[in-house]
Parts: sequence; C-alpha cells; structure tokens
Amino acid sequence: MTFDDVLPTLLRVCETWEHAATLQRVAVVRDLRGLVRLAVEPTEDGARHLDALGVILKRELGPWFTGEMLSTRTGKQPLQNVARRVLKTAPPWEAPRYPDLAGGQVPATAGRWQLWERRVGKQPWLEGEGGEPWPLSDGNPAVVTFYSFKGGVGRTTTLAACALLAARAGEKVVVIDLDLEAPGLASVFGVEADQGVVDLLVDHLATEAVNLRGALQRPQALPDELAEHIQVIPAGRLGVSYLEKLARLDFAGSAMAPAGTEAPVQNALRALLAKVRDEHRPRWILLDARAGLHDLAGLSLHGLAHADVLFSRANAQGVAGLDLVLQALSRRVRSASSRVVLVHAMAPAGRPEATAEHARLQHETYGMFTRHLYRGVSGIPEQDAEDADHQPWMIHREETIERNDRLADVVPQLTGEDYRAVWERIRLLTAAPTEGAG
Repeated sequence: MTFDDVLPTLLRVCETWEHAATLQRVAVVRDLRGLVRLAVEPTEDGARHLDALGVILKRELGPWFTGEMLSTRTGKQPLQNVARRVLKTAPPWEAPRYPDLAGGQVPATAGRWQLWERRVGKQPWLEGEGGEPWPLSDGNPAVVTFYSFKGGVGRTTTLAACALLAARAGEKVVVIDLDLEAPGLASVFGVEADQGVVDLLVDHLATEAVNLRGALQRPQALPDELAEHIQVIPAGRLGVSYLEKLARLDFAGSAMAPAGTEAPVQNALRALLAKVRDEHRPRWILLDARAGLHDLAGLSLHGLAHADVLFSRANAQGVAGLDLVLQALSRRVRSASSRVVLVHAMAPAGRPEATAEHARLQHETYGMFTRHLYRGVSGIPEQDAEDADHQPWMIHREETIERNDRLADVVPQLTGEDYRAVWERIRLLTAAPTEGAG
C-alpha cells in the first residue's frame, strides 16, 4: 500500500461493502502524514455495522487508516457533534473513482463522498477554484502573469519586452516582481527601493493595510520617453531582513487558512493589486512569477490575472512541466475572463530548425489542451488552428539579448517581431468589452 493507493482502496472497500447502502454521507479526512480517518452519516440500521466496516478498512489499509470513524448516530454526543461538523465543513469529493478487477474505473455513489485534504503547502496548485480577477471594464487594468515551470527560458525578458511595447504605445505599466526567492526585475530595469513586494505583503499580513510609498520606482535603465510610462515594484532590498520577511510569507502561505477561504498571502496580493489600480490607474499590471511549483506562483496564476503567459522549451523537461501546470489550472473554474497564452521559448535561431521544433511542441500542446482544458468544450479547434489557445507563440533565441545586461541596449531586439506577436496576443485576450475583439 502506497500513498496513491489509499483513497482508491478506501473507496473500493466502502462502495463494495455489503452494507454500503446504509452509508448516506462519508467525509474522508487525510492528515499531513497522509493518514485517513472518517466521519460518517449512516442510516439508523447502518450505524450498528460501522465497527465491522472499521475492521475491514484496518485490514485493507493497514497503518494508513487511523481507526477513527466518527458517526452522527453512535458514540458520545460530543463525538457525534464533531462528526456533524466535519460533514458540514469538508468539501465535496470531485469525481471519486476506484479501480475494478478489469482495470477500469468505477465512479463512486454520487453525493455520498466528501474529501478534506490537510496540506502543508501547494494548496494554490491543488485547490479546485482559483477565484476571479476584477472585470475588464470601467478603466480597470489588465493583469498578466508571466510564468515558467523551468527557469532560464526568457520569462522576465519577455515581460520586459511587453512593458516596452506598452510604453511605446503611451500606455502606463506597473511591473511587479513576484519571483521573491530569485528576484531579478530590479536589476533588469535598473531600480533600487527600500520597500518592495516582500515588505508590502508582510505589512498587510500584520496590519491588513498596503502603503505603496517608496515601493514604486521609475526605471533607470531606459530612455526617458519609455521610462516615464513604466513603474516597477521590486521584490525588496536584499539582506538578512529580507530573509526574515520572506520566511514569514512562506509560513503564511501554507495551509493555515481555513477551508474555503483564501490564504493570507493571496488576500495580501489582491490588496496590493487593488492599491496599484486605485492609486496609479495603469493600463497594465505585469507580474513576474516564480518558476517551478512555488506557492506564490500558484497564487498569481489564474485567480489574480486575466491572462497567464506560460513559457516552455520544446524539450522533455519543458513539455512535462507544462503538462503538469495545465493540469493544475484545469482543476479551477475557468471563464472568458481568464485565458492562457503559450510561449515556445528559446526556439533555435535557424528558421528550419525552429519550424521543426515548433511543430513538435504544437503537437504536444494540442494533446495537453485536449486532455485538460478542452474537456467538455463544444467545438474543439483543429490542431493547426492559428488562433486557438493551444497554439504556442514562438520566441527565437537572440544572442544579442543574452549578452547584454543593459535594457536600453536591446530595446530594438525586445520590440521585434516575436515579442510583438506575443504582446498582440495578450492584448487580444485581455481586450475590455468596450474595445471589441481587436
């Protein structure tokens, strides 16, 4: 018996038990170690058979079953009340299934099962609903998250390019560094600040207030005609104090929030974005998210942003990571207010090689969308549909950009064809209703 076997085995035992019909509702609670216990609402007749069920579960699950099975009908009154409280609090178990002898998957009885997972972290990646960003109307800015499963794929560079393209159009942009464990936007844009994202989040956790004074900085690494349209909120001033504050964010971003409520860090992020919106009224807020499966990256994707820009190279590691991310995003409630832009990052400079690599990645991304995001959608687009969500937008590797640390020296490259195409896609997907589709 392994961790992955526990829940399917528990379902099989209970669903095939001779008195299964007497189990009206069952809440499974899996604790931080992975051990399971139950809260059960049986029929009046079924209550007397629960001890027998417990014996079977202990035999089948071994140490994975704690032996605790609270009932709303048996035991002392305080324990019955606890069982009712658990059944009231635990969320529904989405599509519970267990394997049959033929290797198929059998759906469990509808409406019977609830599952409460107790986790230390990764809740933002695992929860079934990510919330919604504010509506793109009444002059509200569009929020765009730039995310990559692996680092070193040009995520921050592309964000900078998009900021430059918006600035060239005379649009106001606020860029926020959420890569708190490996911050880089401050050096890219040439800013220094005593206050940054880490300070703003920690202050909100303590006071429920956001004060942007001293946090927004004008880029020093750009010509004035571009810099006047861009403001940057860096991660914060690096030092021992930065680590102290970051440690508190890690703690607050774990599973400390009650079930069904947003994590404290997510509340703080929403407050930060709202403060930027209300005080500075930008056209765009661009978020540079942490690479990998970090909790803060999970928080910044989908629920906070109107568009998630996902980067992947066309190699095995990139494809596997992208598939996992799309699978996680598919667990959340999706709507037209939140869209995905795929970027084929670091494509070979040679066009024939890039074209062949792009075709391979396109085949992979179509399969991912079909498995995860197109399920249940009518009118699934064809694989070669140019305007479909599964189409990756190619950014070629550019040595000039890689060799230069100064943003001002590579403005022509960062406003070239590849970056313009990605930016136009983002603009299309985040167009406010009054702007039309273009």
